[in-house]
Amino acid sequence: MDNKYKVIIAMVMVLLAVSFATAAVEGSYDYISAYYTDVNISEVCEAESFPCDAAFGCNITVTNPLEEVVVRDAPMTRNFPDYVYTFTNTSILGDYKVKVYCTNGTYKGLNDDIILHVTTDGKPESIKMQLFLLIVSLIAFLLALYLKSHPIGFISGVLFVITGIYMMAYGFGDIANLYTQSMAYVVLAFGLFIILIAGYEWLDEVG
Repeated sequence: MDNKYKVIIAMVMVLLAVSFATAAVEGSYDYISAYYTDVNISEVCEAESFPCDAAFGCNITVTNPLEEVVVRDAPMTRNFPDYVYTFTNTSILGDYKVKVYCTNGTYKGLNDDIILHVTTDGKPESIKMQLFLLIVSLIAFLLALYLKSHPIGFISGVLFVITGIYMMAYGFGDIANLYTQSMAYVVLAFGLFIILIAGYEWLDEVG
């Protein structure tokens, strides 16, 4: 096997290893929402184990996945026994840090462990499809190398391109969107590279 093919296989194996490592990442959160969708954040206020009375007021601060404060000390609406805030700035995928501060001037409390998780569809991430596409693409690529088949190599390149596009559209697990986009571009570029090489050698062989 040519050295150039060994290098390509090594690149693909590294890419697949990173993908499986990503699959093991798990996150914990209190709220989940689809991006560009409003979400109600509702927290219970208690004072000495009893619901807070009307004298208490609660404010909320929200920091997005880029560590930018997008809501600072905004008042929450009292809906006994909860305090509610409708958060509208969910344009970035990932974890939003939420802090709720309540006080009546005498007693006060802070909850700064609240996490809002934003995904593409408002559901917990599943990377089964991404892994399936990557594995099928890799199998097709290795089969093309083994059989020295340019048509199969061309098909494997198309599959990698489809995988990259899918990852760009739906993300990859709960990894931050910048990393997801980077992985998608790598897969997409690799697929285009295979298409060009396999297509050129296929045409050369036919010609």
